[in-house]
Amino acid sequence: MILKSNPLASMFTYTLKGNTLTSDEAAALVEASATTPIEIELSSLLNMRKVNSTKLFELSVQKKLPELAKLAWKISVSETAKPVAPLQKPAVAVVSMQKSPDLLLSQLHESSGMWAVGAAMIIDAANDGSWWTIRQVATHWANLLHEDVPYDSIIFKGFELVAGKWSPKELRVGVNRRETFHVSPTYIGLRDALKWLETNGLVDKAKHISQGSNDENSTPNIQAMSRVYYAFRLTEKGREMAKMWGDSTTFVINAFQSRLR
Repeated sequence: MILKSNPLASMFTYTLKGNTLTSDEAAALVEASATTPIEIELSSLLNMRKVNSTKLFELSVQKKLPELAKLAWKISVSETAKPVAPLQKPAVAVVSMQKSPDLLLSQLHESSGMWAVGAAMIIDAANDGSWWTIRQVATHWANLLHEDVPYDSIIFKGFELVAGKWSPKELRVGVNRRETFHVSPTYIGLRDALKWLETNGLVDKAKHISQGSNDENSTPNIQAMSRVYYAFRLTEKGREMAKMWGDSTTFVINAFQSRLR
């Protein structure tokens, strides 16, 4: 039981109807009565104003505790989970210069570049109305196409299997940078696609700063680095294109079936 083995157990006291219990007694009671895992929301018990992700990162480096860096990463991401206002676009005659969704869709179908594939990946995934990141879109598709494309498809380049799921490979000791997610064809294609989608008014974009890495295998120094990332969602024009593009999933599958390492 966690109550017995976790070193933090000594920091907790347990009561039952006003009677104080030892940690062993509490553990026995849980084992005897609980039928499902018990979830404890710590934010309702702790003063979250004292939880500073930056301080946690500094402690992770000083004490060489990757667990602290991973926790700080989760906290820093949750702190920026609500997107800020979309970035201001240049004051130009957008309406008169931009193409209609049907013309843009024709342009995508006429292209054989990875940017066009990336655009299809973003439009298809973000059609649920949520805010996405390039990392999330890439991971979504890598796992979605796990059984639909060859194992040596380039969609898996820059990924590694973790507990049966494809996960972006981060830079760490023993990993060559050329093998990491941020230099993979999928990442580069999605990055170029996002620029094209934003230019043509198909997505809104918001800027965030994430401190560190979520990879528990990376060193504290790597985990403590700040990184700018962007979240995006489809605009009304983007959703209109998504409705028109009924075969976007097939478009992506065909692209990665033929692109092999």
